[in-house]
Amino acid sequence: VTTFVCFMNKVSEGFLALVELEPRAMLCQYGFPDDDPPFNLGSALQALEAAKVNPATKRGYDKWCDRIHEIKDVVDEYTDRPQRKNGNMSCSLLRMSP
Repeated sequence: VTTFVCFMNKVSEGFLALVELEPRAMLCQYGFPDDDPPFNLGSALQALEAAKVNPATKRGYDKWCDRIHEIKDVVDEYTDRPQRKNGNMSCSLLRMSP
């Protein structure tokens, strides 16, 4: 594994900074730089509940949905798309529509 992005799920607003410390320390133990992989914190359930109430939720309307958009942006910026031998550029990641 050369690059990866972390999304910490089930995070409440009051514990965002504390929750990130333990996984970063664990990554350090396995030889990864503790500041290298991007960490995004949020709650997929709260984002889903907001999207159920308003399926047309866009960026800026809900902080939990915004965190899902942020992880999409980070994946696009931080990871390289795999080069396929047959020229097919399909990606195996589940992508939400913008």
